[in-house]
Amino acid sequence: MVKKVRGSGNISEVYHVLKSDKRIKNGEYKKFSNLTNAEYRKIKKGELSPHRFIIIQGQYDHGRKTGKWVEKFNTGKLKESGEYKDGEKSGIWLRAREGGEVIERYDHDNHMNLEPIIGIHPKYPISEKKNNVQGSVIAEYTINGNCSVSDIEIIKSLTHEFDQAVIRALERFGKLNEKYGIACENNRETFEAKFVLE
Repeated sequence: MVKKVRGSGNISEVYHVLKSDKRIKNGEYKKFSNLTNAEYRKIKKGELSPHRFIIIQGQYDHGRKTGKWVEKFNTGKLKESGEYKDGEKSGIWLRAREGGEVIERYDHDNHMNLEPIIGIHPKYPISEKKNNVQGSVIAEYTINGNCSVSDIEIIKSLTHEFDQAVIRALERFGKLNEKYGIACENNRETFEAKFVLE
């Protein structure tokens, strides 16, 4: 079954239904963002990957969600993922916050929040991207007992712009740790940021 967006004719959903009742979804389900008919035909022929268009993907079993489900933002970054069992969320689900820098975790079996995962995501400097500069920066930093970050030292530099992007990302990492109540211990750590153009 293919559903289209009213007015545009773009494909919004592709799924299967039961032969005995066309209202009941059964099998693979995909929801798309801005997928044209021409792009859908190319995907069916294997000429184009569907992954950049899929914003929700999962399975139905006689109208009930089952197995792994993934929802993404239009940018392709993870929004939420987890398992369904008998139509209900089950196990540990992940949900992105703060532009993907924080992954919240919720245990649906035990009805409790788990400690989130905080990532360090330096932004690619626009000037360096325009100049096709790539490489890596290595920094050492101290994570304090209150989760703040201090004593940032660039061990391997690339350019001033990249170094500053890494410093800002490490400072934000400390603020996010504090904001989300991560348990921290005084420690000296090393971080390597790889900047690669796609």
